Amino acid sequence: MSINNYIKDLLNIKDKNIVIDTENIIVKKVKYIDTKFIYGKLTYTPEVCPCCGHVNESFNIIKYGTKICKIKLPDVSNIPTILFLKKQRFLCKECGSTFSAKTNIVNEYSNISNDVKRKIAVDLTKISSFKSIAESNSVSPNTVVRVFKEWSKSFKQDFSYLPPVLSIDEFKSTKNVSGAMSFICTNSITGEIIDILPDRRLFKLDTYFLRFPRRVRDQVKIVVCDIYSPYMELVKKVFKNACIVLDKFHIVQNFTRAFNMARVQLMKKFKTDSHEYRCLKRYWKLLLLPKAKLISTHFKSFPCFKGFISQKEIVEHILDFDYSFRKIYDLIQNILFAIREKNFDTLKTILQEFKPDEYGEIYSKIKAAISTAIKHLEKIKNTLNTNYNNGKVEGINNKIKVIKRISYGYRSFDNFRLRIFLCFYHKKIYGLSHKT
Repeated sequence: MSINNYIKDLLNIKDKNIVIDTENIIVKKVKYIDTKFIYGKLTYTPEVCPCCGHVNESFNIIKYGTKICKIKLPDVSNIPTILFLKKQRFLCKECGSTFSAKTNIVNEYSNISNDVKRKIAVDLTKISSFKSIAESNSVSPNTVVRVFKEWSKSFKQDFSYLPPVLSIDEFKSTKNVSGAMSFICTNSITGEIIDILPDRRLFKLDTYFLRFPRRVRDQVKIVVCDIYSPYMELVKKVFKNACIVLDKFHIVQNFTRAFNMARVQLMKKFKTDSHEYRCLKRYWKLLLLPKAKLISTHFKSFPCFKGFISQKEIVEHILDFDYSFRKIYDLIQNILFAIREKNFDTLKTILQEFKPDEYGEIYSKIKAAISTAIKHLEKIKNTLNTNYNNGKVEGINNKIKVIKRISYGYRSFDNFRLRIFLCFYHKKIYGLSHKT
């Protein structure tokens, strides 16, 4: 294989009509940065005229000078690389028009090679800012934005399919959306994002999901969501065959948050420099631990206590501060134990036998949490009878926050939505970028 073919192979140039000048490869300083200059020539005999369509017979199309094009190639050994390609110009005697030789390494009227654009597309699937992607590919940020927007057509919503198990949730997107929170819908089994909407309000969600045919909506059997009433109304109206499964995390959070509020109310009864106040403030995590996980055999020194003490003894000591608080602690522990064991009958009995008068003046938040649970008792039963939850969509939301933070925020919701799809559909991007 000749040196010309070796160089073309290294540069991933597969056009056989391009010939590299192997003796004219130099490195120059461009804005104080070493840049590699490669020179080549593109010529061939055209078969037809692209302007009039006349077939090239009897030398109807002749060579008509050359045109030098400056093409940005992918960096070689982290050195920016430029190809100065001398393109052949042609003249058609039939129509009198002129045209240049074409190549597949770069699009017409473009100076950025397709390999660079593919590299930028792959970089867009990673969590990084446009500026850092531009710097790593030796192009301008505007070039990255143009490549980014070229992918917008690849993520059009398909209204012919919905998975049997849906997970729905919300997240904070951009300031230019009308609602306070944006809406995300995923496949609960695979974790694949189905769509992202700018608004989570009920009338907006109704309009969107009614665009799916009835037979498609009837395929949905389970919808996993948090304790947000518009979502439940949406399921009843749009997904006739679906049952609602409340996310287990939000059920547990409903009780643990109420317990923490009761703890704070108790703290207000003591002075801020008192032993009771400091114990309640420091060891709140131990109070939320399941009783079975509290260590009672390992003794060591803890702040606020003299001598060696175990975790279980710390909790017992804190519960001695207030009788009503101890009763609330036992109640919450029993509720969380029933949820962990998926024992719906026990949970139902505990909730229905709850008597707020027995829990003193700090019971108000607990009463609200239990009232909410009783209101959605059938949905909690579905939760305990299935293994579906919103864990995957919560993980997606966490990554969305990272994308937003690394990118220093987004002004446009459409751009933010597209970037999210690019980051989560990297396998699709790899496949499409290698085909184009």
